[in-house]
Amino acid sequence: MKRSVTGSATEPGDSTVGRRLRGMAVVIGLVVSVGVMWQSSRAAFTATTDNPGNNWEAGKVTLDGAPGTAMFTSASKLEPDDPQSQCIDVTYQGNLGTGGVQLYTADKAETDGASNGAVLDTQLMMEIRIGDSNDTCATQGTATWTELTTAGTGDSIDTLAGYAGWGDALVTGWTPTAAGQSRAFLFTHELPTSVNVDQTQGDSVTLSFVWETKNS
Repeated sequence: MKRSVTGSATEPGDSTVGRRLRGMAVVIGLVVSVGVMWQSSRAAFTATTDNPGNNWEAGKVTLDGAPGTAMFTSASKLEPDDPQSQCIDVTYQGNLGTGGVQLYTADKAETDGASNGAVLDTQLMMEIRIGDSNDTCATQGTATWTELTTAGTGDSIDTLAGYAGWGDALVTGWTPTAAGQSRAFLFTHELPTSVNVDQTQGDSVTLSFVWETKNS
């Protein structure tokens, strides 16, 4: 006798497991989709502008004179009461405003030629003067001079050595305002006759003069 089996065949895709898988696929798809949309939302619109070719060059304050050239040398032997003069033109070649030009000394050194005490620096007198804006060393004979040291006698080399830097300098009163402006400086030294002049025989003394300016 035949047995009849009734019921309907179930397709694999209609199974509970299949339905769950389809549901998971949908959820996963949603998650991935949301993730992609979130990443896209982080993008931003941008715009730029530039300012190319910037360049900097420092300004300068430059003084020209006779650098490295001594005005006075030992080849010219000192004698009592025999004044000697030298003139030097100093020119400003900078392109910045300045706070004025100052003159000071450096590198003083002396030797005791007769081994009786070096005294030449206290006996040798130096007068320093500055010409006005229209004067040069070429016209020093008719120049108008302003004293920077003690009028008439000047100061001893020993005293001048005390003007040893910007803060202790001789104030020249010259404030250049443009490149090419210059002033003449006249230096006159003399070894006057004194009770100690004989002690200076054979002595020597060295001193440098420095002009300096700073931008204002």
